[in-house]
Amino acid sequence: MSLLRDQRMVFVVGMPRSGTTLLGAMLNAHPDIALPPETHFLAASRAWGWPDRVLRGEELAGYVAALGAYNRIQVIFGERWPGVAEQLLALGEATPADAFACVLRAVAQERGKPIPGEKTPGHLEQVDVLARAFPGARFAAIVRDPRDVSQSWFKASQRSPRAARHFPPDPLYHALRWTWYARLLRRFGEELGPRMLTLRYEDLVAGPEEAALRLCALAGVPHDPAMLAFGGAEQPNFPDRRATLDPLLRSGVSKSRVGAWKAGLAAEHVAVIERVAGREMAAWGYEASDAGDAGAVLRAALASPKRAARFAGSVALWNAKRLAPGGAP
Repeated sequence: MSLLRDQRMVFVVGMPRSGTTLLGAMLNAHPDIALPPETHFLAASRAWGWPDRVLRGEELAGYVAALGAYNRIQVIFGERWPGVAEQLLALGEATPADAFACVLRAVAQERGKPIPGEKTPGHLEQVDVLARAFPGARFAAIVRDPRDVSQSWFKASQRSPRAARHFPPDPLYHALRWTWYARLLRRFGEELGPRMLTLRYEDLVAGPEEAALRLCALAGVPHDPAMLAFGGAEQPNFPDRRATLDPLLRSGVSKSRVGAWKAGLAAEHVAVIERVAGREMAAWGYEASDAGDAGAVLRAALASPKRAARFAGSVALWNAKRLAPGGAP
C-alpha cells in the first residue's frame, strides 16, 4: 500500500444539487483542509484500471499524459501540471489510486495545508472502493429533500443544456436517482461507521456552527470559525464557475432555499417524487405533502406519446445505472 494512500483525506459526496458545494466550501475554508474543484477522477481513470492496476514504464507515462490532457486537471493545475506529472513519473510504478492521492496532495501542498480533500458528488457511488483504497480517508456526505433537489435540477436544466443532458428535467428520473443515492448513504454510513458523516442540508443551514463542529471532528482538526466565513473570501475551490456566480453561496450559509419546491415545483411533479421516493424520504425525516394521486399523474403523463417517451427514457437511464458495476442496490 502506497504511503500516499495512507494519508488523511476528506471526500465530499452526495446527490448533485444537494448542497455538496456548500459542504465543500466550508471544509475548504478550514486552514488545514484543501479541496480542488471537482475532479471526476474516477471516471477519468476507469479505462486505466481504477483503482489498483499497477502501471509502469510507457503505460504509466501514457496515463500521466492522459491526465494532463483531461480538462478538469487543466482547470486545477494549468501550467503547473508538468511538476505534478514529474512527481507521478518519479514513482516508477503507480496505480490510479496512487495518482489520485498524489494529485490531491499536490493541491494541498500548493496551498500550504496538511489535509487534502476532494468534492465530486457522484463519487458517492464508489465510497466503498474509495474507503478501501484510502485507509485514512473520511467521508462528509449530505442529503436534501428530494423535492428541493428536483426543483433545483429543473432550474439548472433551463439554464444549461449540459445540465439537462446529465439530469433530464423529469421528476421520475430525479426520484429514482435520489432514492438510489439515499440508500447508498445509509448503506455506506452503516458500513463505515465513524469514518463517514452524513448531514441533512436542512440541519446544516439551520445550525451551521454545530455542523462545522461535527465536520471538524470527522476530519480530526480543531474547529475554526473560518469555516463559516467562506462567502466573503476568495476561495480557490469556490469551487467551480457555477459556485462563483451563485449569489447565495457568495453570501455564506443561507436557509432561503429550504422548501423552495413548494413555490417552484408543479404539484404533479411533487406527487411523482413522493410516490417513488416516499419510503426513503420517511427514513430521512422528510414528510410527504398532499400533492394528489401520483398514479393518476403517471397515467396521464403516459397518455402523451412525448411524455411517455421521456418517462421511458428516465427508466432506461435508471436501469443503466442500476445494472452497471457498483450500481444501485
